[in-house]
Amino acid sequence: MNLKIVVITGVSTGIGRELCIKLSHAGYRVIGTVRDQLQGEKLKREIQGHFDYVVLDLLDQHAVTNFGQKIKEKTGENGIFCLINNAGVAMGGPMMLLPYEELHQQMKINFYSVFSITNALLPQMGAGFNTPFKPGMIINISSVSGIFNSPFLGPYCISKHALESMSDIYRRELAVFGIKLVLIQPGPIRTPIWGKSVPKQNPYLNTDFEAVYDALTQEIETSEKNALPVERISELVLRVMKKKNPATRYLVTKNNLMMILVSHCMPDKWMDRIFYKKFKKVLR
Repeated sequence: MNLKIVVITGVSTGIGRELCIKLSHAGYRVIGTVRDQLQGEKLKREIQGHFDYVVLDLLDQHAVTNFGQKIKEKTGENGIFCLINNAGVAMGGPMMLLPYEELHQQMKINFYSVFSITNALLPQMGAGFNTPFKPGMIINISSVSGIFNSPFLGPYCISKHALESMSDIYRRELAVFGIKLVLIQPGPIRTPIWGKSVPKQNPYLNTDFEAVYDALTQEIETSEKNALPVERISELVLRVMKKKNPATRYLVTKNNLMMILVSHCMPDKWMDRIFYKKFKKVLR
């Protein structure tokens, strides 16, 4: 039986792992990317469904460039029903002290790899007028950080804003082939993304931002405790994949209306003033 093929990047933990479990058990054939073979084999044993994996380091441009061929070896002559660009990391810190290499790494993983992987798989997703494949769907996992700029989370926000823009352009360009593109914009979700990225020791000791960094770390920990369960994303993705005419964006927070008002309606200077008072208090 030919099952619909779904390719998901970054499935070792968090949203990606949950998506693999949910979609493979829902009857899709899932191919996920992992950082090493041990992770892939472990996940394969845990899922016990229609799941396979490809080892991929998103910082290795050669590997990313050859990703399409790796997937082709797994799928043969079958087309890809859905690509879910999920893999990502989160980096923070004051922009004036941020090493260029860290910003570059953030963009390579969260932005450039999405571009390369998408282009590598589009031929199997019906991109073209003389293709044997049916039009597929692309789901990009963005973030509320793609619509709202938080101080000291600059690298992450920049990468997600870039992803939002690129997604709009892809969606409008690929519509002529019948390919759909959907953005998922989660707020805080119970995943280890920040735990893996935020250094345990303050990297800005003896700088003007030492106290601010400590305060932000505490905020992130509080946010993670109040975060939504990861199942909210996998259940939404499953519904979106079944829709004939999905929305272009799905915001997933505890209070969508408040996030929309803050990100789109509140004057910039009002928000600037809020952050100024907040961080001025910490620095005293």
